Amino acid sequence: WLKEQYNQRTKIHFTMDMPKNEVEIKGEYATAIFRITQEALTNIMRHAEAQNVNIQIKLENSEISLKIQDDGRGIVERKKRSNEQTYGVFGMKERAHSMGGKLIISSNTKKGTSVNLTLPYKQKQETT
Repeated sequence: WLKEQYNQRTKIHFTMDMPKNEVEIKGEYATAIFRITQEALTNIMRHAEAQNVNIQIKLENSEISLKIQDDGRGIVERKKRSNEQTYGVFGMKERAHSMGGKLIISSNTKKGTSVNLTLPYKQKQETT
């Protein structure tokens, strides 16, 4: 749904790489993944000048992995006024950390930016 919303608002081409078997991610994990993805896509739309974005979600070895890769201009460091802060990226990192995960953002001015989220996750097994 989120990918389609951004598709309608931009000329960016979005692709998704999801597990073939449906993965059920619930509660605070679903919320964290959604909000981090939302912030990353908003930043790409506003700043990256990207043409393509790939969103990849994996669930393996009791971890959820989210990778958002764009082919934009990368993160350009700007001189900031002392009272200016970037709450979006800070919020993404805080959300990941609060769930025992980690968020790494890497950037290259020639290859774009990659947002990598890893969260510990154990699917609960239902018993009958």
